[in-house]
Amino acid sequence: MTLYRQGVEGIEYEVAFMLRDRDYYVIRSAGSHGLIDLVAFWEGTSLAIQCKKKTMGTKDQEALMSWCDQHCNHGWPSPIFAYKDKLGPDVAIFLKNLRNGQVLFAWPVKAIKALRKIKREELKAAK
Repeated sequence: MTLYRQGVEGIEYEVAFMLRDRDYYVIRSAGSHGLIDLVAFWEGTSLAIQCKKKTMGTKDQEALMSWCDQHCNHGWPSPIFAYKDKLGPDVAIFLKNLRNGQVLFAWPVKAIKALRKIKREELKAAK
């Protein structure tokens, strides 16, 4: 497994998994290394998501918000920053709206791994 796969790409897969589990339709921009890693849609909501291991520089934040402003209608898509950070004693993945600073989701990594295991077992049982 490459370092990229363990780092940023791992976050992309975990965010996509958790959003899909919440009935979002998620598109991943594989290998683009561009401004947007994931786009997610759910009941009139759309999210343009940039995934980073730790921090997102001001220049990158401004670029993502500018892109969303130029390519959107009525404030959609929302520019979202996905990153890993501490949540108490554990590590979690956070989704933060760059426009208002609100954290939309905070998922403990252990919970994501446990849910993925359950889903895999359900798929095996269904076969």
